[in-house]
Amino acid sequence: MGIGREKREERARQHLENFRFFGAPHVEVVTLAEELREYGEVDIRAYIVTLLLAAESLGLASIPQAAPALYAPALR
Repeated sequence: MGIGREKREERARQHLENFRFFGAPHVEVVTLAEELREYGEVDIRAYIVTLLLAAESLGLASIPQAAPALYAPALR
């Protein structure tokens, strides 16, 4: 992206794009109940991969994004 480490303001602005979902027209939020633990993580990862592949098969570009998970307690 060509933003050097010394350009803190530009880097901060770009980081905020994570929370604008880079201008995506749609967002799907996938959550997992904490008590499902490791086995639930395996299942949900398989679901996400399948969802991404299904979108791609329909010509829809998509990408998983974890940055909002940093704020999970606030989102809950």
